[in-house]
Amino acid sequence: ALYMKALNDNPLRTKALTSAVLKALSSYTAQTIGGKRLDLRAILSFALYGLLFDAPLCHYWYDFLGRFTTSLCGKQSSPLLKTAVSTLVDSTVWFPPYLWFYFVVFGLMSGKHKTTESAIKEANTELWSTLIASWKIWPAVTFINMLFIPESLFMPVGNAIGYFWNTYLAMKSRMRPGN
Repeated sequence: ALYMKALNDNPLRTKALTSAVLKALSSYTAQTIGGKRLDLRAILSFALYGLLFDAPLCHYWYDFLGRFTTSLCGKQSSPLLKTAVSTLVDSTVWFPPYLWFYFVVFGLMSGKHKTTESAIKEANTELWSTLIASWKIWPAVTFINMLFIPESLFMPVGNAIGYFWNTYLAMKSRMRPGN
């Protein structure tokens, strides 16, 4: 009840804090599983990415996507059709540039890359394999989320599932040579 009140009173702030906490936990989990020394900068970078980038971008994206899909499909179209179109647009139009942006920004924030050029090179190298992995998970999560969960909870539910996805991304990042 307290979380729902916070979500209704200040949705962006609540989503940002939720994203920050879950991203920090996923970085911590990945490091614990990997058995390496804890990298506090990586944990903080994940949290800041969630707070400053992930939550605002996703908050406004899902607001736009709902309006766009309704406009495209019509107000009277079935929820199943709207959800299918939303999932398709989310997976093909939104997620590739969002994932690329993640690789660049997180690479710079975490100190893994000293230059933007280096971060962009990694983003270009890692994008396709990570995108393929994401398409095995996220379209189903997005479809179920959008069909059965109220819009105000899209991001919190996505963040909860995203904990596991972000753990995977953090582990993938730490497994690369030089980490």
